[in-house]
Formats: sequence, C-alpha cells, structure tokens
Amino acid sequence: MNEQQAFKAIRNAIRLENLGRDIAAKITPEILRIMKEVQTEVLGFPGPTEAIARQIQYKQFELRLASLFQPMSRQFYQELSAALSAEVETQVRWAQEFINAAEKAPASQAVAMAGQEGIGVLPARGAGPVGQTFVPQITRTQLLALTDETEVLGKRLIDLFEWQDVTDSPYIQGTIKKVDQVVKRGFLLSETNEEIARNLAVATKGQIRDARAIARTAVMDMSQRAHERMWDANSDRIKMWEFDATFDYRVCPQCYPYDGKRAKDRSDLPTVPVHPNCRCRVLPLTATELALQKEEMAEGMQASIVEVNKSPRNAKGRVYKTKARVDGKKMTKSAREINIPKGQRPTMADFISETTPDTREAVLGKVRAREFEYITSDNRGPKRQDIQEALRFVTNGDAAAFEKAQRARRRRRK
Repeated sequence: MNEQQAFKAIRNAIRLENLGRDIAAKITPEILRIMKEVQTEVLGFPGPTEAIARQIQYKQFELRLASLFQPMSRQFYQELSAALSAEVETQVRWAQEFINAAEKAPASQAVAMAGQEGIGVLPARGAGPVGQTFVPQITRTQLLALTDETEVLGKRLIDLFEWQDVTDSPYIQGTIKKVDQVVKRGFLLSETNEEIARNLAVATKGQIRDARAIARTAVMDMSQRAHERMWDANSDRIKMWEFDATFDYRVCPQCYPYDGKRAKDRSDLPTVPVHPNCRCRVLPLTATELALQKEEMAEGMQASIVEVNKSPRNAKGRVYKTKARVDGKKMTKSAREINIPKGQRPTMADFISETTPDTREAVLGKVRAREFEYITSDNRGPKRQDIQEALRFVTNGDAAAFEKAQRARRRRRK
C-alpha cells in the first residue's frame, strides 16, 4: 500500500471497530438486565443442604431460559442487520476509493445514491489508461444481499440467531449453555447461592465480550464482501491480492503467518475474517501499485508499527494519550516507523524483531516471546532470514527451522 492507501485503510479499520463496539453497546443493557434476573432467581433457590430441591427448582427455571433470552436475541439481530445495511454503501465506496488511491489518482466522485433504484459509480478521474475505467452499476438489491450473506462463525446472521424458533437458535443455546455451566458447577461444588450469583456476574462480562466479538466479526465480514463486490467490478485493474495483518500489539498468531502473502487468485489466500474479532484484510494490488512498490523497495522502505509498554519511559515515537488494555492491564501505546532493508517488503518478522519486548510478549505470549529472543540473540544482530526462521519456529514448533536458525547463529559467533 502507498501512504494514501495506508491512511484510508487505518481510518476504515477504526471506523469498523467502532461500529462493532456501538452495536454491542446497544444490546449490553439488555444482557445485563436478563443476567440480573437470572442471578435473582438463583438467589431464591434452596441452599446447598437441599440439593435435590435445588436441582428441581433449577430444572423448572431452565425451561424458561430460552424465552427469557429470545427478546434480547431478536434485538441483537435487528440492531446488527440495520447497522450493516446502513454501512454497506460506505464500504463499497471505500473499496472504489482504495483502488483509485492505488494509482495515486484523486478519489472518484464516489458511489452516489440514484433514487431508490440503485447506486451508480462514476468514472474515476486520473491520468493513464485506468483513469477512464467505468464501474458497472451496483443496485440496492445487490447491496442488501451482501448484508444478508454476512456470516459469523460460518453461519449467516439469520441462521445464527433464528429468533423465530428459540429452540434452534445457536446464539441463544450458546448463551444458555454458559449459564448452565456456572449453575451446575456451583451445585457440584456445593457453592452457596450467593457464590453462584457472583460467578454469574463474572459470566455476564463474558456474554458482553461475546456480543462485541459477534458484532465486530459481522461488520468485518460484511465490509470484506462489499469491498470484493466493488473490486470484482474492477477486476481488469487488479493484478494480485495480498493478505494484510496489522503491525500492532493486537495481531494474533493465527493470522500473522499469512501477512504479506500474495496470490493472483483471491481464493488462494485465507478468507477473512479468519476468526472472531479478526481485523485482517485481503487487499488488491494494481499494476501501477506493484511498479511503485518495486521503486520504493529499491530505495528502502519504512513500515508503521503500534507498540505497547508497561513503562511509559520505554515508549518511542508518537505516544497516545489513551492507554491500551492488554490482558486486563493498562499499558502505554505508541506508534513509530521502522526501516526495511533495500529490496525487501515489510514482514511480520521485521515487526516482531524491531518492536519492544512488551509488544512481543503481547503478540507471541511469554513462552514464545522468550524463545524468539533466545534464537535471535546475537551481539552483532541476527540476519534477516534468521529472524524469519525464528518466527516460523516459535509459531509452528518447526524443529528444522529451529536448527537452521541455531546453526546460523553459531556460525556468526565464531
């Protein structure tokens, strides 16, 4: 990505995350209300000494749990559907502007509403043969179909919530299962009703996190579908596809091995979102962009990274006022640029090697971070290929990669 594209991608990623957060926030009060009702019911159960009576009363209450959660499930589905339908046009427009930015041309006059019949895309303004590319019309029906096709955990939203049939709703059944686990575990351990109620309060926080994950994942899935719908209309301009995982403290081990991977066929790359809460993207590369990247690589490049530090004194670059929360702890967040060797594209191994120990631990975990630091430790600095081998080893436990990195390390020390 060039600088203009990177700026657009970052702003859009923040927008999508905020949208997912806002959707979840609308359903949170209802989750709190229902879980409070469940806690109140549990507090009225017979005590641990009356185990049989206690279980009988819970069985009777358990039959009502599905109907208790049904209104909340319906509201969640409606809030999600409405938000996705309202956002899909913006995401189609973003995809068009992203392609235009690849050519370093002014943004198109945008995707504009054409009454109630559809959305027309005007020709892009810009020099060269791609400047007059015309993107076919995308109708409102096609846009709404993108929201209907949105999936979370491999299920379309309507199939995930199924609010018209409570007994078949995976979302409601998953919610009930979590309540059931807390209550039955409490019965098994002879906990008091007060202790079970406190554990349900903790589980409520998990329910809210789950709602946020579902909302964010749905938003990301819809946005990727919207982007691809527009890019399919621009297929003559796209030469390759690239998997993009953000270089920051929140990148996950499940996705970072794919970062920077390119393919001529989009289906040869992982489908995003890869997992719940996934922020990664599959982005198009035009012929112009590939040529510009080749020039930049010859001169040496820089990559933007976002880090965290337990101590503010260790933060470098631009420090954010808002703290980052990592594993429940607040840490200082900062952003800076790292240099990439000439002739090379930025890789996740560069980020992991150049970033702070606290960031490395946030991404890899304590054990993997220590393994990576041990393999790459060298007073003269490890070679770039050894860093990539080290990351591959700590990610996959690849013994051959480990031995290769170790042999190279020993040779350098002689």
